[in-house]
Amino acid sequence: MAVPYPCVLVFSPGKGGVGVSTVAAGLMHFALGNVVGIDLTGTCHLPFFLDVMRPIALGSVVRQWNLMPAHVNEILKRRKPVLALDWEGRTYPDRVVELVRLLHARIPLVLDGGDDPPPGLLPLSTHLVAVVEPDVRAVDRLAAWLERQTKPSSNGLIIVENRVEGESLLREGRWGQVVHLPLAKGDGDFGRLMRGPLGEALQPLSARLLPTPAGRQGEGETGRQDEREKGILRGLFRRLAS
Repeated sequence: MAVPYPCVLVFSPGKGGVGVSTVAAGLMHFALGNVVGIDLTGTCHLPFFLDVMRPIALGSVVRQWNLMPAHVNEILKRRKPVLALDWEGRTYPDRVVELVRLLHARIPLVLDGGDDPPPGLLPLSTHLVAVVEPDVRAVDRLAAWLERQTKPSSNGLIIVENRVEGESLLREGRWGQVVHLPLAKGDGDFGRLMRGPLGEALQPLSARLLPTPAGRQGEGETGRQDEREKGILRGLFRRLAS
């Protein structure tokens, strides 16, 4: 049985507005291979940051159970597609989890879980990325969340301390893996953020969580590679024939 692709669930234990969608979008932005993003927050911040004007509504994909495999095939034909939770998708939480399972077997995923990710997604996630601010209350919420988890994920938990300015409140060891992101200054433009210190910190994290092993580019990317190779061969044949 093939090993599933990475499934990265980005969330914040019990508090929104700490940069979860920014981190999730950054991981997708720097991914070298194809990857599917799913915004589970209902805010559409993930597609907004990635400049996806018309994300795929989750409700339209999970509405009919028997058509979900066909929808997955269509999704995989796109380059870095983004799905977003809508009111209809909220009425089918079990089907949303099943959709993640179907995609998980075929392509890397980044899930924007906000401050209350669906519990059914935790066992499917290969990596949990918990985003917190350098605040004592945020650290307390994180500690309380960890106490409720018996096994956060198969590959452990990564803590992203966002908007660090000065001394960090988190240290390696007690919290496992900790990534510190600098306080981003400016107008909040996502493209500028990714070209600055914040992007420089997120790029190696994306490479670690969303590697592109040889032969496992994701089916959408593989199809595009095949088309590029066919185009090269057609050009070569034309030059030989002239």
